[in-house]
Amino acid sequence: MKPLVLIILVISLMTSCELVKQIDFEPDYDGGKIIAHGFISQNYGVQVQISKSVPSNDTHQSSYVPDVHVTLYADNFPVSNLNETDSCFFISPDSIILKEGVAYKIIITTKDYGTAESGEQYILPSIDIDSLIYRKDTINWKGEKLLYSFYDPENNANYYSFYYDAFHDEDLILSSKPDDSFILSYFDDRLFNGQKTWREESFYSTFYKFDTVHIVGRLFNISKEFKTFLESLKEYEYTKEDPFFEYTSPVFSNIKNGYGIFGSYTFSEKKITHIKPK
Repeated sequence: MKPLVLIILVISLMTSCELVKQIDFEPDYDGGKIIAHGFISQNYGVQVQISKSVPSNDTHQSSYVPDVHVTLYADNFPVSNLNETDSCFFISPDSIILKEGVAYKIIITTKDYGTAESGEQYILPSIDIDSLIYRKDTINWKGEKLLYSFYDPENNANYYSFYYDAFHDEDLILSSKPDDSFILSYFDDRLFNGQKTWREESFYSTFYKFDTVHIVGRLFNISKEFKTFLESLKEYEYTKEDPFFEYTSPVFSNIKNGYGIFGSYTFSEKKITHIKPK
């Protein structure tokens, strides 16, 4: 190898070593904050998952929180201690009766990370699905759809989410429910406040394999805080896609002295059976 070529190669290697550097930073970390993902509903009572924040430069650190106690309050009065059924997953006892018009909140007490308190949530009324129809477009061949209707209560604002499951016998064969229960599609009643409305959901079936399919549609009535959380989560997912985005949108939290969401929802469901035509 000629001396000049060797010198150029050595300089190139030295320059590349200077350009490639390990990211070295010390993020602000306060030792860990309580994180709560919780919901209250007439359908499933209270369900809360507890964890703690970890440093952004050490995400492999355990988020487990030992010695946790979660208490449900109604109008600022303690009414029940939640039961831990799995590691840091808490539910309300079956005997509890939840009432509309009552301000519910949870207070989380830990040995090492202090106490966190949620915002208040109210039990929402169930909005019944009036009709649920499976329809296959055989004229324009635009696919299959589920059509559903319901009456919207006439008040300031309501927020909804809808998904379906399809079963053959007892086996789930199709679902529009996302894997992450915190990421739901949602819509509001601005265009049909106080009226009956029809909506449609795309439906991609494999009905040709089965003689009979049972379809279950669920309509969720969700609280404003739950809607705000989903809205902020959508903005967060969008802004985090580009690693060089100037600003990553924060996720809404209503947990004092911690992070997370305590939301409210109630759902109704309607079932139909589809039989393959002969």
